[in-house]
Amino acid sequence: MTTETLDPEELTDEYMNDGFEYAASERDLEQQDAYERLLDTTEIGPKGFRENPIMVACMDERARPADGRPVIGIAGSGVLMSDAQRRVALDKMEAAGIDLRDLIVTDHENCGACELYCQDHPEVTPDEAAEESAVRLAAMSDTVKPIESIGWSEQADLSARGHEGSHHARVIYIDFTGRFNPVAAELPDGFLISAAYSPDNGYLQTEVKIAQEIAIGGHGRGPDYFKENGPLVLAVIAEDAAAAAAALGESVGHRAEVTRTLFIKPNLR
Repeated sequence: MTTETLDPEELTDEYMNDGFEYAASERDLEQQDAYERLLDTTEIGPKGFRENPIMVACMDERARPADGRPVIGIAGSGVLMSDAQRRVALDKMEAAGIDLRDLIVTDHENCGACELYCQDHPEVTPDEAAEESAVRLAAMSDTVKPIESIGWSEQADLSARGHEGSHHARVIYIDFTGRFNPVAAELPDGFLISAAYSPDNGYLQTEVKIAQEIAIGGHGRGPDYFKENGPLVLAVIAEDAAAAAAALGESVGHRAEVTRTLFIKPNLR
């Protein structure tokens, strides 16, 4: 599947579930203090950008390394990209100073983006699609690092944050710096869309819409949660807010009834 065949406008019925009840977990999934702090944030200091990421992970907020290292967030580690789009994304990473030979590509189970891919590719399962996507991206990068599984299987080399069954994100980070790390910045867990490496604006806007649908749907907290407990925050991390807004187009208004967009300036020094 490429972004040209995927219409996020058609995802609503699949992902919405008014009877949703969020699963309990020992982890503090509300992260209320951090969430409220984010609502008042206009600038993020250098510690949120200190380390250049060398790991590609899904934009899924649960698929994160246990040690809190930064990641490049791409839906399904590129499952919705064509090879041409993967090439552009990798070239942008290399231009940003990332050594592609050391790139770590991950996959994970129960990936929503891979489920979408399989709507047009029923010959593979979502988990097979996740693995194949990671293999393809790794091959195109010429990395010498093995693919790592991140998620919830006994064989996973990394530990997912949060609860494995449902999305707990109250935030979607849209990062135009390419190195933003919410963990280092002490901000809430969230979907991470590394806009700096998006192959084109159309693809970027598709990811932004998909993340919103998942967060407010039956695999996330549901729309009533955000109406009652505060908006789903679209945190746009960009030095040039006007350019970022132009790239995002109407995607940030996709679910305006339950979202709030914040443009946050990065302090990279």
